[in-house]
Amino acid sequence: MAINSINPIIEELESLFSSFNEHYYNNELPKPVITVSPDDSRRGGVLGWFTVNKLWRGTNSEVAHHEINICSNYLDGTPEEMAETLLHEMVHLYCSEHGIQDTCQNGVYHNKKFKYAAEKHGLVVRHKTGEDFSQTYLSDEAKDYISTLPINISLYRLGKPRSVAPKRQSTRRLVCPKCKTIVRVTKPNVHIICGDCQVPFK
Repeated sequence: MAINSINPIIEELESLFSSFNEHYYNNELPKPVITVSPDDSRRGGVLGWFTVNKLWRGTNSEVAHHEINICSNYLDGTPEEMAETLLHEMVHLYCSEHGIQDTCQNGVYHNKKFKYAAEKHGLVVRHKTGEDFSQTYLSDEAKDYISTLPINISLYRLGKPRSVAPKRQSTRRLVCPKCKTIVRVTKPNVHIICGDCQVPFK
C-alpha cells in the first residue's frame, strides 16, 4: 500500500521514544513534540536536533513542550542509525531537565558532561575534535535491546533539499577627499567621481 503521509513515521518515533524512556530513563523524561523535517544547512548537516526552548503548546493548554527533530534526509538509514539519533537527542532532553550545560558555542560542541550523560543512557561517545564529544554510537547493550523492538520506517525522503543560504552583502565606504561627501557601494571594484569636485572617491 502506498504511503504519502509522515504520520506513521511520527508514530513510530513516538513509540521508540517511549520504549527508550522506559528502558533508559525509568519514564523520567517529559514527552517532547517529535518532528520530521529536512536537514537545515545552517546547522552543518546534523542528523537531528533538540530545542532547549519549549516551542510547542496546545491550543487550549498552558503546558509547553520541547521539540526533537529527526532529519528526513537520513531516514533511509538502518533502524539502528535512526535509533542512535533519537537516543542522542534524548540525552540533550535529559540534560536540559537536570540543568546540565552539555554543549557550548550555541550547541555546536558537546562537552564532557554530555559524554558522561550519553554513556549512562545507551551510547558510546568518541572524541571528535578538540573538546567536542558529539560523535555517538550505540552501545552493545543498546544494539541488543533495539534488536527486540519492531522498528518499521516505511517512508523516507529522496535526496537532500537544495537550499542556498542568503548572501550577506558587504558595503564599502568611499569619501570624497575634498568635500568629504560619503557614499556606500556594494561592488568591490568600483570607481566613482564626485560630481561637484571632479575627483575620485577614495
